[in-house]
Amino acid sequence: MKNHVNHILVAEFDIDKGSQITHQYPEKTGIEEHKLAELMLPDGAHLREEDWTSFILNQHIVENPLPTINNETNLLYVLNLVRTKQIPGVRRGARVKAIAISSHHKWLHVFKPLLIMALDSYFEKQEISILEKLYKSMNSLDISLMPLLSYNEKIILRASDDPMLFNESFVEVEEFAMAMNKHNNNLPSNQIKKIDRHFYETNVLYDTGAKNPIKVPIKIPMTMFNGEIGDLSVIQLISTFGNSAYPSKHHPHLDNNVPTNSIIILINALLTQKRILFLGHLKPSGEVANFVLAACALGSCGILRGYSERCFPYTNLAGLDDLLKVPGFIAGVTNPAFEEHPQWWDVLFNINTGKVTISPNIEKAPPLVNNIFTSGEKDTSLVSSFDKEFMNDIMNLIQQKYGEHYIRERFRLYLLRFIEVVAEYEKIVYGNTKIGYTTENINDKYNLGVGAFFTDEISKRREIVYNVNRIEGWRNTKSYELYKKDFYQSLLRKSVRNVDIRRQANILRNVPYIHPEKLNTILKSLAENITTDEQVLELLIHFLHNQDGLLPIASSLLHSSESIRINCTKILVRLDYSPLMKNQLKNLKRDGEEIGLLLVLIQPIQRN
Repeated sequence: MKNHVNHILVAEFDIDKGSQITHQYPEKTGIEEHKLAELMLPDGAHLREEDWTSFILNQHIVENPLPTINNETNLLYVLNLVRTKQIPGVRRGARVKAIAISSHHKWLHVFKPLLIMALDSYFEKQEISILEKLYKSMNSLDISLMPLLSYNEKIILRASDDPMLFNESFVEVEEFAMAMNKHNNNLPSNQIKKIDRHFYETNVLYDTGAKNPIKVPIKIPMTMFNGEIGDLSVIQLISTFGNSAYPSKHHPHLDNNVPTNSIIILINALLTQKRILFLGHLKPSGEVANFVLAACALGSCGILRGYSERCFPYTNLAGLDDLLKVPGFIAGVTNPAFEEHPQWWDVLFNINTGKVTISPNIEKAPPLVNNIFTSGEKDTSLVSSFDKEFMNDIMNLIQQKYGEHYIRERFRLYLLRFIEVVAEYEKIVYGNTKIGYTTENINDKYNLGVGAFFTDEISKRREIVYNVNRIEGWRNTKSYELYKKDFYQSLLRKSVRNVDIRRQANILRNVPYIHPEKLNTILKSLAENITTDEQVLELLIHFLHNQDGLLPIASSLLHSSESIRINCTKILVRLDYSPLMKNQLKNLKRDGEEIGLLLVLIQPIQRN
């Protein structure tokens, strides 16, 4: 079995020699030691008592912006703790030491308590045995009982506050392990209510040299997506730049040459593979790193890949040459010299001031090859209000203390909509698309249509016109190429093949009046195609608990048409068979007396 931790690194600052690597256990990383030391002992580390930061190893530096292979599986994520300790009698009165771990897990932040204790011990005694014990303790972590949730399951679990959602997945693994006599730790039934299945909870023993080892609790998040590394905060990123002044310079890929919210500029910069720099002068490197990791999570949203290879949570002037070789890097720095060299970056986000600057040296966007969707000021201003309203909504949600996962889910839906529009654009301009549903990959058995839903042709054109610059910008990037591969793989896994569920969900949720004949066809298509547990999951990711849940479907129980009510009932009865849906239906019963009463009445139907 693969180790959880690959390396333990120790660095310290020597007044005469500078930053030095003193240990690499159990073997060397293969990275030049002076580069590791510079990353582990960031600028200004001596000014603060403690700082956490992170960086990534095995990033292939390539000149070609389009990938030939995916390197994300080879990456090692590094969590680093640096501490300055005042010690009377030593030169300059203090010592600066750092300890770091590398891991292929993106949830390596769960090891923070162990790193704190290990560095405490290392300050007392600089012995290799401390690293040996730490390495042994971390790699003793047993996750054999941790179920592997699918992408759809992660989406559903994130959107729910129910701590026991997917409990059957955990219980199934535990029962299998006990049957194989691998474990004998059956959980007493009176403790089951204390469990939160959003996390896998366990513990490791850490030998501090005392009589008894310390039992350290570990909580591994179950819903981390690709592109999310550590315990980052998207809310902190949005709060810092969400109300920033508009940059004075414009670029069609970034803002369509109109005043645009800074977070939208960031998303567009990520989509179109611009060089992004976060500057935090005199800020802890860990705080700067959080902004970089949050930006990568925002750009990915569990949908797009390719950001981790270009992510540099912390770097400095010593790493400048390597940084500039990476197309579309996302990096964090604390040295203000970077701001004075706009030729090094395309967009700079100043954490101290909240100011966003578009470089005067940014590469010009190539002219559009096709003029079908040339934008006019009227079209752009009409649709750009969507982004303004979206960001106003996000800022209000943050002020109302909505949680991290809810905010990320809103951006995931925003990104999904953009990709839908790109696919529609490609069908019109290029005659085909490889990133969206068409009648070639979905059997439109019920003639309901596939792909993005627009209320009318005018709104379709306006939305495409508004997005056309960033569409063409994204189509020439690494993340676009990777998404084409990922979309193809998702088609192979798809279990509902006769109806585009997302399109029908958007219609049910957003169209005020649906003709009874069409509504009946939509419900019939869902009733006939949602039969297996996997198909239930595919349905539910479009009717999440934090987006009115099943209410857009269940409201048809009150329709005057008998056939509509019957098809609606068939869907809900099928869902009621799923253990996953018990609480969803209970929540629906609380949403309205009439619908709740009807749901109580239809549940016995499945018993007959």
